[in-house]
Amino acid sequence: MQKTAALLAQVQRNAEYQKNEVGRIRGLTESGKVRKIEYDAIKYEFDLSLLKVEELKQEQNLIEESVGRHERILMEAEEQLKRHTLTAPSGWVVTQKHVEPGSIVSSGQTLLELADLSEYVIDLVLSEEEALALAKMETIWVQFIHHDLPPVLTYIHHINVDFDPKTRKRLVQLRIPGKESPLVSGGLEVSITIAIPEKNNSIMIPQTFITSKLEQKFVTTTEGQSIQIIPLRIQNGYVVTSKKSIPEISVLTIPRPHVESPK
Repeated sequence: MQKTAALLAQVQRNAEYQKNEVGRIRGLTESGKVRKIEYDAIKYEFDLSLLKVEELKQEQNLIEESVGRHERILMEAEEQLKRHTLTAPSGWVVTQKHVEPGSIVSSGQTLLELADLSEYVIDLVLSEEEALALAKMETIWVQFIHHDLPPVLTYIHHINVDFDPKTRKRLVQLRIPGKESPLVSGGLEVSITIAIPEKNNSIMIPQTFITSKLEQKFVTTTEGQSIQIIPLRIQNGYVVTSKKSIPEISVLTIPRPHVESPK
């Protein structure tokens, strides 16, 4: 269509030029300065250009009609496709399909079942102490059990103000992005570590920070000082000990492995 329009413009310019030439040669012919045969030749070329202009105009009209007809067909096809296309919000997935492509369906029939997996909700039932400790954590990490995946950062979505009068526990909901979670049916088993301050002036130290010498336990500060501690108990990979045995301004570090020099 663009090629035809450009050719039409070129022929129209040529016809306009020939029109001017016909007028000029006609005057010279009438004055006897140009032979009539030359005038007839110029007039013939001008008439051919006019015919070419009309031919190209008709061709352009046919092209425009064809384009318009195909655009209407495309719009009708898009509208039909839109009426037969099922859509869902981003993050939703098909969990169950009840019909196959090409099946005849009736009004009100269930075709698909969808689930919103844009976010996963983790329900926790926590004591007041546990909920308070969770709320004070700067970052909350979720570890997927039975899946070899890195921990995922989560956030507190809701803490229920009501609690169970028997257990004195309340519902806390966490949420994690669905795109960072494995797509499995039947739910996911996760692990969350909540750091709860020890009572009775005790602290919890990861076992990786502890060294043993002759059944005695020690921790090491970043300044290289070795401090003896008395373990009260071991709980989930932590050693619980008294705060009094470690100065408040101490910063502990994982001790370097001892390597004996060859003799």
